[in-house]
Amino acid sequence: MYNFKKFVAFGMAAAMVLGSSLTAFATEGTAVEITGAGTPAFVDKDVFSITVPTGDAITKTLAFTVDPYGVVAEAHADKKVEPGAGVLFAKAAGGDYDYAATSDALTITNKSAIGVTIAVEAKVVAGSATYAGNYSTTPDFSGGAAGADASTGLYFGLQSDNELDKALDTTGVTFTNAVVSAADQYAVTESSGAYTYALKSGAEDFPTYKFAVTAALNPDVAETTWYSISDKVKTAKTMPSLSLKFTPSGIRECKPATIVVEGENVYISKTTEDGGFGTAKPTAILVNGKSVSTVSDNEEGYVKVTWKDIYTAWGYTEDTIAELSEAEQDVIWNGASSFKVTVGGIDYYAEAK
Repeated sequence: MYNFKKFVAFGMAAAMVLGSSLTAFATEGTAVEITGAGTPAFVDKDVFSITVPTGDAITKTLAFTVDPYGVVAEAHADKKVEPGAGVLFAKAAGGDYDYAATSDALTITNKSAIGVTIAVEAKVVAGSATYAGNYSTTPDFSGGAAGADASTGLYFGLQSDNELDKALDTTGVTFTNAVVSAADQYAVTESSGAYTYALKSGAEDFPTYKFAVTAALNPDVAETTWYSISDKVKTAKTMPSLSLKFTPSGIRECKPATIVVEGENVYISKTTEDGGFGTAKPTAILVNGKSVSTVSDNEEGYVKVTWKDIYTAWGYTEDTIAELSEAEQDVIWNGASSFKVTVGGIDYYAEAK
């Protein structure tokens, strides 16, 4: 038994010597350099992908019929025509009406991994139109300087997400708004050291931005607003058309930020720490692509955006915002979802969903 233990011990010592023969020994004074290859773990998350209405869809959706005498309903007893509507848009099947005073919505769907701003231009195009009844600033023809709307024949208003209705005329309106990203629908995957960034399987419920046009006809204007008379023959006047142009642009090259809402203030923070901006105020703030003209001081390291900053960016003053109903003010406040701030020459971006 004793000899067996000694033999086992000797065998283990031999194995240790044999194993150590695989180790290299450095000669004194000889430098040893060890290297390791660097491999980038990178994927481009700047994915811009949106779907927009085609030209044909826009043309059909915004086509309208001016019907001061109700002849559409009279000629189409099988159709559902919105009562009292003097300007009619053809509606998609399955709705409450076949013809109504508000068009179907045109939808931009954002499948991008980045936020998108939407620059909008909308107007009435007179072209060779013989209609000369002008355009009301109010849908009930009650507004305008010294009640001027009462003498106009038509009203057109643009309805779009995060905005109050905007009256249209031949001058038109221009504005910018935004649609948040679909980044939460994307995922990073890795295969053999290669990284990809793509939509998750079954991704759905993408953010959208919608437009529609609503219209009204003034029943109290002169009959010759709608037709001309020559040799006792009445000829309907040619009506104008509508033009809607939108330009989407990606919000790019921004560091991510986060949002905290407290009362009527929005606080923007770096993602790595509370606040993080110190006392260095932004040199620029965009809310839904709209510029904030006066930048507030930071608060405890947070960039501060006030309710006044927001409604001023939408084009309202302290007096005009007070004229809006609470529901109308909510449209603006709840619509403020995209925040881009520039601090120290660096752009940061945050979304409120």
